[in-house]
This record gives sequence, structure tokens and C-alpha cells, in this order.
Amino acid sequence: MSVRPKAAVFDWGGVMTVPMSAVAGLFVVPGVDPAEMREAFATVMAHDDPNSAWAQVERGEIALVE
Repeated sequence: MSVRPKAAVFDWGGVMTVPMSAVAGLFVVPGVDPAEMREAFATVMAHDDPNSAWAQVERGEIALVE
């Protein structure tokens, strides 16, 4: 008898892709300096801060829109 997996777990940001802070370079917002956009992403998604906004989203403590 074979056992079928019930779930798959993926660590997306920085493992299967570039770090999420690098994604900021893909967005062009008229009137916003690209360096400021990268800085904002790095702050929100600080991978070395377990209490960053991104870490809170990943743990379900806050909604993505927040």
C-alpha cells in the first residue's frame, strides 16, 4: 500500500527565488526613487528581524494588506 502526501511546504522568498527585498527593483512607481523603494522593501521584509512586518504576515499575525 502506498502513502500519498497530504501537503507540500515551500520556503519561497530567498530559497526558490531571489530575496524578497530584491523584488523591489522590479517595481517602477512614478515619482518614487528606486533606491527608496528598495529601502522600503528591505525594512518591511527584514529577513533578520523575527518581528518584521513580513515575518508577522508569514505567521498569520497580521493580514498582507496591513
